[in-house]
Amino acid sequence: MRTKEKTPAAVKSRGKVMKMPAGKPTAVRRPWAGKQPSSSGLAARRSDLRASRAAASRNRALFSVTAVFFGFVLIYILQSLFVFALKPHTAIDHIAPGSITSPIDLEGVIIRDEKVYKSTASGSVKFNVAENERVKKGDIICSVQNTDEVNRINVELMNINEELLKIQTMREGITDLNGNGRRINISMKNMIDDWAGAPKDNSFFLIYALKDGLLANVELRNQIILNDVSDSIREQADKRQMYQEELNKNMTPVIAEESGVVSSLLDGYEETYTTNIMAVFPKELTVPKNGVKPLTVKSADPETPLFKIIHSNIWYIATYIPNEIIDGWKVNDSKLIRFDTNSGLPVTVDRLTAGDGESYVLFKCTRFMQEYINLRSIRFRVSGDASEGLKIPESAVTAKTLIRIPREYVSIEDDQLKRAKLVKSGGENMSFFYTATDDAAVYADVSSNAVTLGMEIQNPADAEAKAQLTETAEITGVYRVNNGVTDFRKVVLSENQQNVGYYILDPNLNRNLQEKDSIVHDAASVKEGQIIF
Repeated sequence: MRTKEKTPAAVKSRGKVMKMPAGKPTAVRRPWAGKQPSSSGLAARRSDLRASRAAASRNRALFSVTAVFFGFVLIYILQSLFVFALKPHTAIDHIAPGSITSPIDLEGVIIRDEKVYKSTASGSVKFNVAENERVKKGDIICSVQNTDEVNRINVELMNINEELLKIQTMREGITDLNGNGRRINISMKNMIDDWAGAPKDNSFFLIYALKDGLLANVELRNQIILNDVSDSIREQADKRQMYQEELNKNMTPVIAEESGVVSSLLDGYEETYTTNIMAVFPKELTVPKNGVKPLTVKSADPETPLFKIIHSNIWYIATYIPNEIIDGWKVNDSKLIRFDTNSGLPVTVDRLTAGDGESYVLFKCTRFMQEYINLRSIRFRVSGDASEGLKIPESAVTAKTLIRIPREYVSIEDDQLKRAKLVKSGGENMSFFYTATDDAAVYADVSSNAVTLGMEIQNPADAEAKAQLTETAEITGVYRVNNGVTDFRKVVLSENQQNVGYYILDPNLNRNLQEKDSIVHDAASVKEGQIIF
């Protein structure tokens, strides 16, 4: 049997076979094939290696020291930023030019279109309306009554009403009577419930409306009962009629003849200051009346004033004003006058009569009449001359108690650092820091260790001239912070150059401050020499 020969297995290659380029054979490198290094070369190499290692070690040490140093610097900066962030901010203002209109205090009297109502009978006065309530023509404002008789008659009428109610209850057989009575009773109950749930605004209007409604329903119910012709009903009707006539004789109602606002507070000048005679008031009539207190009448006789009704919301203020204040004013000009209790009242110049030195002015007002309804005399302010200067806030002004040193005894060494020199008694020179100056004196802090009360000093130019420091002064000033440090500077204030929230400084009297200077807004929050961030 013939066998097939097996093909031998291929040999796997275990790497790349590189073909050598034809030509010159490559030389084989052998270690230390060249010249062997000398011992001196090896020593130099070792020395260089040691030097490089030492230099690297020094660099690592220097880097560590530098890192620690900058770490401390970074911590300090972060701490400073943290403290600055938590530190209360000091508000700074910049002095700017400003102006203010000086207020002038004036006095005058109020004139209203009002009518006084007087009593026609004697008795106690019972008002049916509240103070300053608006009423219409025909309303009963009050009544003058014989209190004892009226109370007695009202008791009798209440008894009659109770008897009539009993009779109504007993007459079960009269359907119409009982049905109408129930409807009236339900109506009165609903009136009371509605009144109890209504909002109260300190007005008696709802109370009197409830009273009138209930009385009308009681009257209607009684009329239903009185329609019965039985003897018992007739007897009660006759009694009721008799007491009603007697009640009318003991009560005198006072009825409004026009609509307006009612005031029971009378000052006795209602018929003196009227709109009929306000063309030109004598000066003496515009002077406030001291001690005048409006009173409410409790009891009256015939011709006793009871109350007044103001017909119109238009009212007037009569006054005399210096001519220099009203220079240029004309009739119908709009003005603003101020009171202590009012930020400003808009008025119109209604009349203007020139005089010697001052003029009669009548202001017309159309608002807030009820706010001044109980006043007759009034004090107010109008705008005067405008003052110009340096504007600073009120809160920037503070006061210090300082030792006063006569100016001729002091030599100023450095105005920026506020350093000066004086001579003690005996000739010893002494430097000190002052707080403020003016033309007459230099002022030092009372707590200063250098300058003290009782110290004796002498004039630098005349050793015989001596002075003892015994005076203190209350100096008003502000803290200037132009260089980032608080610097107290004296200021001179004027009362007529003050407005709400700020002062206007006269530049001629305050030469140590200038426009655009920086000052602390709240002087109470800092002290002298404080660094401001």
